[in-house]
Amino acid sequence: MLVVPQTLLFSRYTSDVPYSVAIKVDKLRLTFEWTYGETPEPQTVTFQSVGRNPVTGVQMGRTTATHPFTYSTEGMQLTITPRTNIILNDPSQRTVTLSRAEILEGLWASSGFTAPTITVAFKIKKAPTQLGFGITFHTMRLGDEFTAPELSGLGEGMTATWQSSNNAVATVDPATGALTIKAPGLTTITAKYAGDDFHTSGQASYTLQVRNPNVTGDVNKDGTISIADVTSLVNTILGKTAVMYVDDVFTIGGRTVATGTVLNGKFNTGQSILLRSTNDALGDIPTSVASIEMFRRIVQEAIPGDGVGIVVNVDKANVSRGDVLATASTNIVRSKTVKGTMYLLTKDEGGRHTPINIGYSPYMYVGGKEFKVKITDPGTVDGAVPSMIMPGTTAEGIVFEVQDEGVTPLSYVGQQVMLREGGKTIARLTITGH
Repeated sequence: MLVVPQTLLFSRYTSDVPYSVAIKVDKLRLTFEWTYGETPEPQTVTFQSVGRNPVTGVQMGRTTATHPFTYSTEGMQLTITPRTNIILNDPSQRTVTLSRAEILEGLWASSGFTAPTITVAFKIKKAPTQLGFGITFHTMRLGDEFTAPELSGLGEGMTATWQSSNNAVATVDPATGALTIKAPGLTTITAKYAGDDFHTSGQASYTLQVRNPNVTGDVNKDGTISIADVTSLVNTILGKTAVMYVDDVFTIGGRTVATGTVLNGKFNTGQSILLRSTNDALGDIPTSVASIEMFRRIVQEAIPGDGVGIVVNVDKANVSRGDVLATASTNIVRSKTVKGTMYLLTKDEGGRHTPINIGYSPYMYVGGKEFKVKITDPGTVDGAVPSMIMPGTTAEGIVFEVQDEGVTPLSYVGQQVMLREGGKTIARLTITGH
């Protein structure tokens, strides 16, 4: 792109002889604009000399007179090659004024003319930094060997900083990216480049899911899977408090049927349970399992992973999406304050392209039910309290307050919930407290 003001520059030479010459140049300022890594094209300046010289002894009738003779010469050109080394060596240098010798290049070296002033401006655009991993999601079991994916897109002399969204699951060396797996759970590993004079900032991330090794079946840790292992595993899973979030509720034959997927424990027909309502006015309602239906069949029990309909002795009007069915008091907490570790998705990940801060109000989805929430404490980002939470960063200890009146979410520590805005997911939150 060339920016060319159309002003003409005059430089005049005068001697004892009534003689003058003006030098005109068509471009006083050249602007070279290019992206780092490319080479801008040379540009040309065209010169024109205009002279006026009196000629004596001109016969005009019976008299001799002095007659002015005017002439012009044009088409002399000077090609200016951009000196990219100037700005590459000193990014703060943005303009250069060409010297007389550089402009005239001997064309008028002996004439004594004053050279026109030509300014060369450099506008360098930063090259985009595009970082990436070979994966976006990886699942492993605690104790398994894991080779972290290689980060691509870093040029020579460029170094990234690393972070883990959940240090309880895995820590990462901020300088080298070396990963240490610590416990089961979910974490997002992010590599960031801050940018420099010639490159934009950039980042890439992948999600790592670490599963409990007990699910391999070797509960007794003796290197084999035995009947004792299987029995121990089943008892561990089914012995927990039975929990199911309500997805929907129907009335069939005058009976209230709450549908959902069993998360923990085991539901049995005839069992006494609690309906833990998100409606503040209802609280916990004692009831019982009248029957269990799965795939249009009556079954006697439901275990984790089963999608079932549980008939409860509660009026349909008192059951809603997001409520919890449980066999006893559980670690599920009714609280209008939710604290956790939040990863704010980038625009490329389907999230936001602008930052957020205290007062930001998205929707939090807990147990399939949405709640209007507001940030009351931004927590910390990289160990410091942020003025703004940028997309692609992880905020630890961030606090949300539920804004809805009369309803409260039911959640538990370690639960993964989504934050949404305008119909799209903008962040992932791992609940760490209430």
